[in-house]
Parts: sequence; structure tokens; C-alpha cells
Amino acid sequence: MTNMVNAGWVMPEDLHQLTRTGGRSVVVELIDLFKQDVAQRLQALRHSVNTGDLSAAAAQAHTIKGSAIQMGAHNLVTTCRHLELDAAHNVVENLERLLSEAEAELRVLQTSMQDPK
Repeated sequence: MTNMVNAGWVMPEDLHQLTRTGGRSVVVELIDLFKQDVAQRLQALRHSVNTGDLSAAAAQAHTIKGSAIQMGAHNLVTTCRHLELDAAHNVVENLERLLSEAEAELRVLQTSMQDPK
């Protein structure tokens, strides 16, 4: 298995294979859509945390986690797993820190998830 590893990102083998077989433009589009979607969902997650809507916060964290799994963003997966569980169990004291970690991880991914060669 050959993976691209770059600052918290491991390109999943299926995307890597798609790149090798001529689907590079599709992979580039998927990466761009992933980064845009996560940015929007993190804003919604922050709003949910700020307004105390923990059910919505858990749902946003779950959705981000699923996307991150598919895209190989393992650090974001871990952070969102904790966010989802803490929100679902009303452990509010950790949410701001975890949300800040998720936002920081997205900033890392914005630069590390580059056009596959």
C-alpha cells in the first residue's frame, strides 16, 4: 500500500489509485470539496457549541468525522470523535478546546492536502 503522508494527512489508497489511473482531477476536486465542507461544518459546529445545542454539535462532529475518515485526515477523525462523544454526553467543559483543535487541524489540512502528483 502506497500512501501520501503529509502533516496529519494520509491519502487513502483508493484515492491514490484513482490518481494513478487517470482520475487526478477528480481527486483534486474531492480534496477541495472536503476542505470547503469541513470549514462550513466547523462554523456550524462552533455555532451549536456557542448556543448550547449539543445535539446539533454532536451531529456536525459525526458528519465531519465520517468525511475525514474517507479522506484520510486521521487527526481530525480523532478530534471529532471526542467532540461527538463529549457533546452527546453533555461534557461541555471540553468542547471549546476540542473545537479549537479541530479548527487548527483544518488549517493544517488546508496546506497539507495538496494536488496529488
